[in-house]
Order: sequence, then C-alpha cells, then structure tokens
Amino acid sequence: MKSILTTMVCMGLGAVAAAGTPASIDPSPGPSLKDTLDWLQWAVAEHANNGEAAGAPCDNNRQYRPCRFKYAPVDFSGCSLSYEFDGQITVGSQLRSRKATIVVPLWELATPQARREQDGVPTWLVPLSLRDDARFPIQVDEDADPDYLPGHRNYEQRFVLLEFGNVNTDNQAMAQRVARAFAHAIELCDGRKPPNKEPF
Repeated sequence: MKSILTTMVCMGLGAVAAAGTPASIDPSPGPSLKDTLDWLQWAVAEHANNGEAAGAPCDNNRQYRPCRFKYAPVDFSGCSLSYEFDGQITVGSQLRSRKATIVVPLWELATPQARREQDGVPTWLVPLSLRDDARFPIQVDEDADPDYLPGHRNYEQRFVLLEFGNVNTDNQAMAQRVARAFAHAIELCDGRKPPNKEPF
C-alpha cells in the first residue's frame, strides 16, 4: 500500500513539475498593435527630428538632404499609418522648403533595419520599404518650394525614411528601437490588407 501511495505522489509531483516547465507554457505575447503604435507615435513625435539644428543654418555639405527636419504623426491608429514631414533642403547655396504627408501600409512593408546616414552626420535612418510583392504603394502628398520641385503634387513611393538626428539623443539606440517596433507592428498587421476588389 505504501509503495502504491509513493508512486501516486511521485506521479502527481511529476505532472506538476511538467506543467510548470517553460517548454509547456505558452510564451507571453508581445505588445499589442495599439500599444506598439502608441509607442511609435511617441517616438516619432519626440525623436524624429534634428533638435536644435532645426534652428541653425543649413550645412552646404548636406546637398539634397534635409538640413532641418521634423516628423509628426498624423494617424497611428491602425495598419495604415500617416505622418508629416517638414523640413528644408540645401540646393547649391539656396534653401528649399518641403512639406509632405506620407501614408504607409504596414502590411506591405519589409522588415526595417536602422542604419547610419552615409554622409558623416550623426543621423540614423529607419527605411520603410515595400516588399517585392506589395500591391499597395506608399502615398505622398507633397508641397514643396516651386523653385526646387513642382509645388503641390501627389505620387507613390516604394520606400521612405524616418530620420533621427537630435544631438541630445542617442540616435542609434532610438532608431534601432523604432525599427524593432515597426517590425513588430508589420508582423501584427500581416494578413490585415484590404481585400482585392479585382476579380482576377
């Protein structure tokens, strides 16, 4: 009788131990889509700019690149998000202004990788690029200095950039965190693309 009880107790303890092992517990899910987009909205609003440099003279070494820039979220409530770009670009010895609203379909994006800008400035970039099989483009509604670009226009892009260049911020760390958050949002938005209305 004692051996039977001992066996039953051991079997019970083994079941409890098995139930408590990490392999038998479902991994906790990552942040929800709402929490991820809320964080991205904060990160873009607070850090996607070049801070004090936005009020400084433009550097002629940054030809055709924004020398003053700020990105502002417009709608980060779902899988199609939008933000505004406001900046100035150096063209020769002239400054040209550019403003644009960008609409990005998250479900169509490839996984982004943060990278340092190539021209030696302390700016880090998060490229948002369409996958090769994407059906929905990135939409851009732009107002630019007509001496530089043809004023107001709407067009489609296959990639856009978010820039992090505030001298008071660890831009590398922030850009890498933003890239990871976008990667998570892209994964959560996969399969949420609007249905194709074309019959074939």
